[in-house]
Amino acid sequence: MSHQPGGTLPPPFTVHQVPFSWDVATGPPGSWRNPSRAFFAYAGGKAYNRVSADTKNEPPRLPYELADVDDDGYPDGLTAGLAIEQLRALAKREQPFLLAVGFFKPHLPFNAPKKYWGLYERGTIPAAPWPKLPRNLATRLPLHDSYEPTRHYDWPDDKGHISEQQGRALKRGYWAAVSYVDAQIGKLLDEYRRLGLEKNTIVVLWADHGWHPGDDGIWGKNTNYEWALRSPLMIRVPGMPRPGEAAPGIAETIDVYPTLADLCGLEGAPDDLPGTSLAPLVANPSHPGKPGARSAVLRGTILSSTLRTDRYRVVEGSKHNTKNQMLVELYDHQSDPLETANIAEEKPEVVARLLAQLHGDTPQSCFGRPSCRK
Repeated sequence: MSHQPGGTLPPPFTVHQVPFSWDVATGPPGSWRNPSRAFFAYAGGKAYNRVSADTKNEPPRLPYELADVDDDGYPDGLTAGLAIEQLRALAKREQPFLLAVGFFKPHLPFNAPKKYWGLYERGTIPAAPWPKLPRNLATRLPLHDSYEPTRHYDWPDDKGHISEQQGRALKRGYWAAVSYVDAQIGKLLDEYRRLGLEKNTIVVLWADHGWHPGDDGIWGKNTNYEWALRSPLMIRVPGMPRPGEAAPGIAETIDVYPTLADLCGLEGAPDDLPGTSLAPLVANPSHPGKPGARSAVLRGTILSSTLRTDRYRVVEGSKHNTKNQMLVELYDHQSDPLETANIAEEKPEVVARLLAQLHGDTPQSCFGRPSCRK
C-alpha cells in the first residue's frame, strides 16, 4: 500500500507517497506526534530507532517493551479504532469501496501491552530448531549479522551477537506483538460482521515478509530463505465453496492486485501484470498454484535471487548487473523443510533446471488468461 507510515512523506506528512492512488492516506499518530515516530513507538509517546531521523536522538532503548497499558497504548490500537470508524462510514455508502489498513506489528521494536506478553511464559519459549548456518555454504554473502535488533537499538551485547537467553526474550516479544496485532484485526473483523459486510465484501490479510527468529543463526528479515520469504496470505470471499481450508499452492504478493481485480469483475484491469489471479485457488484449495515464486535481495553489490517451487528452493548470487555467478544453493523441502543443508553439488541437474526457470521471462503461471505468453 505504501512503505511510509501513514502513507505520507516526512515532513510535513501531508504529501502522499503514492499520489493519485488513494482518496485518503493517513495514520493516527496519537501522542507520538507523527506517523514516523508512531512506527517506532514505545509507551507514553516515546519512540526510538537509531537509524530513524525522527528518533535517533532519543534515549537508547531495547528492541522490545512490555508496558501495562491498554491496546490504545501503542499505535496499532489507534489504527484499529480509526479503521472501524472508516468502515462504518463506508458501509453507509452505496458504491463499492477499498479500505486498506496497515498495522505496524510485528515489526521491530517488539512492543506490546503487558497482557499479550503474559500469554507466553518466559520459561516456555523454545530455542530455534536450527540456530546455525546451513551446511555446505561456500560464503555468508546471502546472510547478515542480525543488524536490525542489534544495531538499530540499544543492544546489551556485541553487535550481531544474540545469546540463547536474549533470543528467547526477542522471540517472546515477537509472539506478543503478533498476538497484539491479531487482536486488533479481530476487532476490525467483528465490526465487519456486525455491519453485515461479510455478505458482499472480500477480505485479504497479508504481510510483506517473514522473519528469522534465530533460525540459520539470524534474527531479522531481508534474506532469500524460507523464514524471511514465507508470509501470511488469507483471502475470504463471500460464498467461497470451501472456506477456512488451507491452499498449499504457491502464491506471491504481486498476485493480490490481479486477484482482487478478477474477483470483483473490474472492467479494464490490465492483463499484462507480473502477478496472476489466485481466484482458482479460492474456488479450489487443491489447485497447485503457480510453478514457482521469485524473490531477490540486493546487499551491497551482490544480488541474491531465489526461486521456490513446491519442492525446492534454489538461490543464486551474482555481482549486480552482471552474470558473474558467485554462489548457488539448493534446498530440498521434501527432506529438509528447515533448509539446513545446501545440496547444490549433489543435484546439478535440478539446479540447472531451476535456474533456467528463475531467469526465464515467461510468466510463472497464466491460469488460462488468453493474452498470457506461453
